[in-house]
Amino acid sequence: MLSLSRGRPTAPLAATLAVAALALVPSIASAAPPRGQDALSADPMATGPYPVQRVSYDVGDLRLGLTRAPGATLVPLRGSVTFPKGKADPSRLVVYLHGNHGTCRRSPSSPQAPPADAPTGTPSTDPCPDWAKVDSFAGYDYLSDNLASHGYVVVSPEANLASISGLGPTTSAGSSTGSAARSQILQATIEAVRSWNAGDAVMNTGQAVDVTKPSAARASLKGQVDLAGGIGLMGHSRGGAGVVDFLQFNRNNVRGTQWLIDATLALEPTTYTDSKTPEGTNFATLLGGCDGDMGTLEGANFFGLAKYRPANARTADLQFYVEGANHNFYNTVWAADGDDAGGTCGGLWWGGGHPEVRLSKPDQQKTGIALMNAFMRRYVGDEAAMEPLMTGETTLPASACPTGDSAKAVDCRDLVRTSYIGPDEQRLDLLRPDGADPTGTTATGGTLTASGLTRFELCDPQDGKPSACPPGGSTAPSWGDQFTVGWDGPASLTAQLAAGGGPTDLTGTRALQLRTALDDGEPQNRDRQAQDYAVTLTDATGASATTKVSDWSASLRAPFKPQTVLNGVWIPLSAFAGVDLSRAVSVRFDFGGEGLPATGLIQLSDVSFLRKAPAAVQPSIPAPNGPPSPLGTTLATTAVSTGKVCRDVLGPRVRSVSLQRRKGRILVVRGRSSDRTNCQGERASAVRGTMVAIRQPVLGKKGKGQCRYLDAKGRWGRAVPCRASRVRYVKGTTTWSLRARLPKSGLPRPGVKRRTLTVLVRSYDRRGNLGTAVKRTLRYP
Repeated sequence: MLSLSRGRPTAPLAATLAVAALALVPSIASAAPPRGQDALSADPMATGPYPVQRVSYDVGDLRLGLTRAPGATLVPLRGSVTFPKGKADPSRLVVYLHGNHGTCRRSPSSPQAPPADAPTGTPSTDPCPDWAKVDSFAGYDYLSDNLASHGYVVVSPEANLASISGLGPTTSAGSSTGSAARSQILQATIEAVRSWNAGDAVMNTGQAVDVTKPSAARASLKGQVDLAGGIGLMGHSRGGAGVVDFLQFNRNNVRGTQWLIDATLALEPTTYTDSKTPEGTNFATLLGGCDGDMGTLEGANFFGLAKYRPANARTADLQFYVEGANHNFYNTVWAADGDDAGGTCGGLWWGGGHPEVRLSKPDQQKTGIALMNAFMRRYVGDEAAMEPLMTGETTLPASACPTGDSAKAVDCRDLVRTSYIGPDEQRLDLLRPDGADPTGTTATGGTLTASGLTRFELCDPQDGKPSACPPGGSTAPSWGDQFTVGWDGPASLTAQLAAGGGPTDLTGTRALQLRTALDDGEPQNRDRQAQDYAVTLTDATGASATTKVSDWSASLRAPFKPQTVLNGVWIPLSAFAGVDLSRAVSVRFDFGGEGLPATGLIQLSDVSFLRKAPAAVQPSIPAPNGPPSPLGTTLATTAVSTGKVCRDVLGPRVRSVSLQRRKGRILVVRGRSSDRTNCQGERASAVRGTMVAIRQPVLGKKGKGQCRYLDAKGRWGRAVPCRASRVRYVKGTTTWSLRARLPKSGLPRPGVKRRTLTVLVRSYDRRGNLGTAVKRTLRYP
């Protein structure tokens, strides 16, 4: 077992606090030393037991199916595959996708954009005819080597042309198109792995390919990949936007193959995806504190959007903030182009006289292995040993700590600040500022009481409440509702754990978690000095224990770069010694009292208790929520012995549909479906699901061609063209049913004729083929 030193403890609060300071409790917990590097059962930096091999692949050009691409529609489908040698059982697949960078070099140290006359996006031509090509996909070999040594197959595809030739970041539409191009590159890449795993060559239907040509990837991966168990994705920069876009592409890919995505990590991403939300996957974003390219830290927005989505109720959402990390160094090819941080990370650290931290290339890449690979091992490979590093219970292992000049600037325990929102069953949420009365009621139904605060407001960065957000003028990239809390003297915020102040049993919890930030530009915080406040847990007998946030986290210290970022704080329940955890009644936050900064303004959000047993995560493919994804070139497998390919294109048949009215305005839709195939000698792939749309026409001349669709809450939606179907996904496959509540609204008044409801039913199979829609009508009421 790897044993790591906990390091120096910080000074505790005084043993007795004055009654004038809002009667802080007289006993201060003195549990384990603060902010420790607890022992991990496995070192994520260690090389695994398997020798590693890497091969390259090139299967021709991929024709993109894009409607908004004014330029190239062909991109090369090439890259590298890194895999373990001698592993007996199949390995899980992880894909690392790079972002936008110079694609050609005049010399190894001089990256450039392609010359104006360079052909781009045309088949079988070199976009750098007289220059050296930049293989950005090779920049993650150090990550791939480590992960493959632990038994994973890692593919890194090229995506250079996804950012140029009309697919790049020139406009919002162009940027979104670049993400859509990357989604299709990812889809084709995974399809190619499926072919190699089956021992087949890749049949590229977009162009003639010699299917009998030997393939190193096919020879190496035959029978070696477990695609059914789930896949991991990492995308860097615009590749980060690409992997988030792929989650949307995958859920709507009803005409192709859909994949279970166990884990998705957006590394210093852009948000050129029309703010799509990661859903159905364990999600993480990694933010570089000295990122000079994505200095607005847009990845925090992905995390803020994802954390409480219903589709993420059984998955985990994480955010890693790495102090001193820039944009380039996580990719070794980009690292050759230097430090992108520029002057964005200058100045002293929170006024303490420390030298600024800039992680060196080796030091930054060590944090990449420790965090990104550990994330994949935890959520793709179910390696429970990585769990403490994901939740923030432990900090970086000693093997990942800086060893150069950056080690003098910051304690390794403070280098990474982790935010963790676990599956619903793992949490007891206390303060979630998204309810009907977030400043007066806790998430558990208890009372939330503020005393002496100069400010206690709900800040919603997305929905137009900037007056309640940090006023200091610093960058505030953390999307999602949050509390702005200010004080100029002793003050408190008390949260009851249950309605009426009754007791709550916390014996099954490991820690109190919260997310907090110092408003870096607020004068009340006095020249970037660190902030602090106390946390008190009280039981039904009145016994209390108090600890300070600074004892467990550096999240209330100003980062090197002026910006306000909500980061996580993990406080173990052992910090509240003497409290009867089986009868806890309240949590109190105290500001401005003895031993605490007299004035200040901070952000607070996501306060919850984390249960002891790690929850099982269950990623899923969410139901489609948009039009079918464009496929472009399709890649099919073809037996090398025959060179023939048959692609099943027939959708299932809906064989019966029945409509039944029940009391309480309940409509039950039932039916049966069966799949079929056009490939002789092959069995049909089986029905995967069925969609039902219930609509009524909009009356009147203005409503011509318009319909309203019934939603899952029994309400008619807004009028849309009847062809823009709004579907519901039913229970069952070959035999299925749907219960829908018909609304009161829209019922005809006396003397008005009945209206006709139309019920449309359509099934799809496991290959993504859609069957023909079947229509039934119902007189209503």
